[in-house]
Amino acid sequence: MTAAVTTCGPTGRITLTPRMQAMILASEPSDLDHREGAGVEIRTPADYAVAKALKHRALGTYSHGSPYGDLYFNNSDGLAVRRELRGEPDPDDMDQNDD
Repeated sequence: MTAAVTTCGPTGRITLTPRMQAMILASEPSDLDHREGAGVEIRTPADYAVAKALKHRALGTYSHGSPYGDLYFNNSDGLAVRRELRGEPDPDDMDQNDD
């Protein structure tokens, strides 16, 4: 990933920097329901800036000040963008085709 990409997000067309893309891709679907992302460790001030930017774009949330370390999590919209970045189909669309 060396270039920014533009994609559809919950707030319309959004541009994602390579660092944003990397954080979205790292927050994989959770094992429980695949509707929320697993946590990605935030280690540096730059990571906080990326997490804050993704939250501002309504793609996820992050913890701040946790005694266990801070994490970024994709929400369902962030996971949809993740699937698009990976070229994967939407699992909800696949369920409708099972009829």
